[in-house]
Amino acid sequence: MKKFIIDRAENFIALGISAVFLGYAVYRVVNIPKINLFEIVYTVTAVTIAVAAAMMIILPRRFKQNLLLMAAAIAVSVVAAWFMLPLAGIEPKSVIHQTVNTFRSELGSPEIVLKSRKGSDNRTVAEVLEALRANGIEAYRSPSLRSLIESADTDLIPLLPLGGISRATTVNCNEGDQRQFPVLQSDRYGFNNEDTVYAQKNDRILLLGDSFIYGQCVHQEQTVAGHLRRNGYAAISLGVGGNGPLFDLASLREYGSRLRPKTVVWFYTVGNDLIDLRDHEIRSKILINYFDPQFSQNLAGKQNVVDKTWKTIWNNPSHWRPIINAHGVSADAYRKGGKEEAAEVHRRLLSVLGPRASNIGSVKKTEDVVKIIGQIFRTAKQDVESWGGTLYFAPIWGASYYRLGRLPPHIDAVMAEAKAAKLPFIDIDAAIKRSGDHDLFFPVTKDIPHHNSNGYALFADAIADVLAPKSGLLVLEATFGENCKDAKLTYPAVNIVRPGNATQAVSGICDGRAKCSFGIGNNLVGSDPAGGCVKDFVATWMCIGSKRKGSLYVDKSTTGSSKVHLFCEDGVPRHDISVRKSSAHEVFTGALSGKAVRQIEAQYKSYVGIENAVAGEGSPSRAETASILGNSIAPSGSDRVFRIAIAAPAFAARDSEFVVGIFLANSSRAVAHQRLLLKKGITNTANVEYFFQYDGTAPVAVDIRIGVGSGGKVFLNGDDKSQSSTVWNPRLVIEEYKKE
Repeated sequence: MKKFIIDRAENFIALGISAVFLGYAVYRVVNIPKINLFEIVYTVTAVTIAVAAAMMIILPRRFKQNLLLMAAAIAVSVVAAWFMLPLAGIEPKSVIHQTVNTFRSELGSPEIVLKSRKGSDNRTVAEVLEALRANGIEAYRSPSLRSLIESADTDLIPLLPLGGISRATTVNCNEGDQRQFPVLQSDRYGFNNEDTVYAQKNDRILLLGDSFIYGQCVHQEQTVAGHLRRNGYAAISLGVGGNGPLFDLASLREYGSRLRPKTVVWFYTVGNDLIDLRDHEIRSKILINYFDPQFSQNLAGKQNVVDKTWKTIWNNPSHWRPIINAHGVSADAYRKGGKEEAAEVHRRLLSVLGPRASNIGSVKKTEDVVKIIGQIFRTAKQDVESWGGTLYFAPIWGASYYRLGRLPPHIDAVMAEAKAAKLPFIDIDAAIKRSGDHDLFFPVTKDIPHHNSNGYALFADAIADVLAPKSGLLVLEATFGENCKDAKLTYPAVNIVRPGNATQAVSGICDGRAKCSFGIGNNLVGSDPAGGCVKDFVATWMCIGSKRKGSLYVDKSTTGSSKVHLFCEDGVPRHDISVRKSSAHEVFTGALSGKAVRQIEAQYKSYVGIENAVAGEGSPSRAETASILGNSIAPSGSDRVFRIAIAAPAFAARDSEFVVGIFLANSSRAVAHQRLLLKKGITNTANVEYFFQYDGTAPVAVDIRIGVGSGGKVFLNGDDKSQSSTVWNPRLVIEEYKKE
């Protein structure tokens, strides 16, 4: 028997090699979530080696021995290279990915485009920090909250922060794909947001999560919140690296109740959130108190203390590092044993949760920790709904799932808890799988990285898709001034009329609403798209439920006084066009005393030449003039008196009559006007005032329109050659007075 085995040793080795590589190929096909070009290369290579090894059996013994020796030499060389290349700063997997990418690009494009490329900035965080501080920039590391749990619990620090240092230059990280090392400016609470987002109070979106939601290793504008902000959403991230479910709940309690966002998205990282809760967060005497709705550290009001705490830590590493490291040692001991401590943690949990913890038998068994996560979800949902918001659940699967097929066994139970809490899901995984290549969304320079900018853009798109209106109106296109798209304007004025130029503005007013109303004017596009050309308005919209479309057209002669109303009637798109009315007003001839209670000012800054011909001697009409300024003021009380004043400098190349009129929303002719003679080559200013008393409450709309009575073209903000900064802009002032 022994001789039989020795004589056929080469055959057994060959069969063993064949079986190993064939099994590896089957594993990749069965366990990898989405087959793509990289997986095909790995799998085909494994099958080829398996077949070649099996075929060795039929070769003469001497050939088999030589082939096996050659294969062994190759294997030793590959393994040696795999371990030696990283010492030279080269990742073997990066070489494979780059080779496949090169092969793929060569197949897809026969033309090679030469570009200047910069390499990645592969400095360490410490090196970037040192460089910044050497140049006089006070910079700090990204926050790591769980390392402070033990220090906060034992009163070595005055509180447990949930954010970092406010408005600080913060060094992020680089996973090898960023050519410029990510450095960010934190917001007022130390989170990774542009601080200006707090000025946006409507329809806020709050994001909760760990390093993925902090935006680890990407630039601030490439984070999930950054992509959402670039798309018009007031998105605020409270994510911090290492956060788990209890840190997320604490952040929601401390900052969510203050921000009161309409939408909260809870990102759950399937690979480590349960572990973070079990081994770190549930042991915190401070964090566990966040199950109590009355508990708060009032962190938003103690940012100065948070800043001082972090600066003390980062500026004195020799003093604080041992304390931070001690927490890691303690967590290690808890994970491996810690039965006494676990029992104490369980007692604290029972005292806070009360009857809600009746089915939680421990704080270390996975099935019980999942139940704690369920309690966190229900507590968070109750908080968000208390201010009228909606809490969404978004699982993050991570690169280990897509590249290795690894999923923790408890994830199904966690998903079941989220469903039991009736949290609506945001499915990011489906979009990644649909792409056909998950590596598009991760840096290929690291085995198990965070997402790249493409990945976080996909997160943002998934959120935007969920928030898209499910009923009401949907504006498809709206254009202001389509009739003016070919109008020739005097240089340097530019005609910027474009199809759909008013779509964004009208969508913001109407999308998702059962009905909406808006006035037609330059306000829909931000500025006058074709100065001197009277503009029309067209729109197409649909009723989302029935998907039936409607359209409307408002003639240029009435756009200045029209108000559009869109609505759906039994799934049928309807519209109405009315003349805007401000309510009854009459000319005021009395005397005013006291100061104005309110004042609005506006300027017309575009350079434009006006040729609109105004006939006759009397008041100019709306149809024969062009609008340059418009505004409105809502009365702050009844029985008010308004003063409208316009000062409009103008230039003419030859003697011309400059006509300026003040129009109210319901007036077809100017309620006050001036006809000013402009002498050739001289700038002169028309001044018009109008006083009226008003007993309504609706906003008073004012439109300043101009034209030419006789002569030639009249120019604003310059002469007949070009714009000039020495000429004053036409200015409108609206003042409100209490009637004596």
